[in-house]
Amino acid sequence: WRAVFLMNVPICAFILLADRKETLPESRGTVRGFDVLGPVLLILAMVTILAPVSLPGFHARGLLAVLAIGFVVLLVGFCRHEKSLERRKGDIALVPAAMFRYRSVAMGLLILGIYFVGTAGFNVVLAYYLQVGDGLSQSVTGLVCSTLGVGFVVGSAFAHRVTAWLGSKAIVVGCVLMVVTRLLLIAAQSLPHATGLILTSSLAGATGAAQGILVPPLMTAVLSTVIRRLSGVAS
Repeated sequence: WRAVFLMNVPICAFILLADRKETLPESRGTVRGFDVLGPVLLILAMVTILAPVSLPGFHARGLLAVLAIGFVVLLVGFCRHEKSLERRKGDIALVPAAMFRYRSVAMGLLILGIYFVGTAGFNVVLAYYLQVGDGLSQSVTGLVCSTLGVGFVVGSAFAHRVTAWLGSKAIVVGCVLMVVTRLLLIAAQSLPHATGLILTSSLAGATGAAQGILVPPLMTAVLSTVIRRLSGVAS
């Protein structure tokens, strides 16, 4: 599974090459500096919380307590640093506090956070169950779950049409479709093996399409009230 991430290398290389020719420069005005300490503190905080989950050698109670304390200290330090930097140098801060004065951003980040945690968790549990519970190999599991990504691409391609038709209700429709398709996907696991796999792959594609319909209008709603100078960091 870890080798799958190597697929990102040629994709990112292509984006970088294409970006040099196609993308217009986004920056405006004079560059006043760069927040170096902020990203470092945030990365270290992420490492302290992800290491116990990802690496078996970090499961000792004493070490877990140290990492938990370290996470809190680093996160508090990051927040204090960002506020201080914003007071002194304005928009240089990686995450300016001014962004959270927009209710749509604060609520949107909470909603999107719940969405992505739930979505990622469901996908991981599904792949784990298909291997451990259903006895599929890694490659077959990958093929069964690949329809989820295909569905997301298709749903995203039609999201603007659904939004033009339903307006903000497209968000509700996307959420309802996700819930229904995932409940059906769970129910499909009790069916005979071959039938269950076909339905699992089909419903994975359907729930991926529902995600594709949901995400674009949801992010648009979050960012629609943000002023232009904060739109990059808000996104």
